[in-house]
Amino acid sequence: MIILGIDPSLNSTGWSLVSKNDKANSFIVQDCGLISHVSGGELFPKLRNIYDRISDLCQNNPVEGMAIEQTIVNKNAESSLKLGMVRGVCVAAAFAAKVNTFEYNPKTIKLAITGMGNASKEQVMFFVNSMIDKKLEKVKFDITDSVGIAIAHILIHKL
Repeated sequence: MIILGIDPSLNSTGWSLVSKNDKANSFIVQDCGLISHVSGGELFPKLRNIYDRISDLCQNNPVEGMAIEQTIVNKNAESSLKLGMVRGVCVAAAFAAKVNTFEYNPKTIKLAITGMGNASKEQVMFFVNSMIDKKLEKVKFDITDSVGIAIAHILIHKL
């Protein structure tokens, strides 16, 4: 079973394809990466690119579920709205590919991965690397966060 983990962001959406290795009681990162854009620029081409990339991942891999981080509303309403739009295109892409979709609060994800709901990004990265077969080195937090989201989904649902 492969879970697509998504850490949504307008300029740097992290994604990963993660499965459980039952024999080693660990997780396998099948593939991972970033959907990156330069800050600034037009909104709709960025959203279209994110939609297309998530669609490709869902259609060209045996993805059985997508886990995505919930939006935390911050003081900047415009940023929160844009992040909601990113989440929307990710979910729409998964729906179009008939992939079941789940969302998780950041504290729930951190608690499942580290045992601490307020863990730092560095702590999440450390624990994710301790849970996977091959360490992720020199990658951005957006990628390790996406792996953590997928792992949290697998742990929460005992898959």
